[in-house]
Amino acid sequence: MKKSILLTVFSFLTATLITTASNPLANLQFYSTFNYLEEVAWVENNGVLDGRIAPFLMEESTPIDQKAAVINAFTINNKIKNNAMTFKQFMARKYGQDFRTLNLSDLSAQELFCLGYLTLIDEGGNTDKALPILEMAVKKDPASKTIATIHALALGQKALNDGDNCSAWKVFESVQNNAELNDDLNGEIMNFITAGFEVYQSACN
Repeated sequence: MKKSILLTVFSFLTATLITTASNPLANLQFYSTFNYLEEVAWVENNGVLDGRIAPFLMEESTPIDQKAAVINAFTINNKIKNNAMTFKQFMARKYGQDFRTLNLSDLSAQELFCLGYLTLIDEGGNTDKALPILEMAVKKDPASKTIATIHALALGQKALNDGDNCSAWKVFESVQNNAELNDDLNGEIMNFITAGFEVYQSACN
């Protein structure tokens, strides 16, 4: 009996490790940089986007790197994997539209960013739905380092999904080398993300 329980636990842990390893960039965790935020702790403990978190993400005056950290906390606890749809419903109410036919072009760059990043995490590393939304965010605010970096995370994940580790590094390198981006991303977060990408740099040698 004990052996059976241990085997079950081992199998669960192995599956968890394999799942995490299969989308390392999409699941890259950096939210602890802002662990003093109540919203980060809420997501970490509850794993659901609700009426407490949505207004924080929708508020234009909230620093965008703090929004990124709160969304990133869903990488550790995402109970329903439907947070992007919930956020879309909040957006639809704001713009007086049906969430099923919400015109994404009406959303601000930061709203698109939040929706795209939530989608990336909900989809567990599948970038098909997230990338078009994040690309819209980049077009609306091409100077945001936070938006560009998370967009690079999605592009890098797509490259990894396609087995192209070198391209994963290159998309991030282009963000690193872009001097026209503003400094709206916390330095510690950037260090976490840089470390996550650097393991793929050798693939370009």
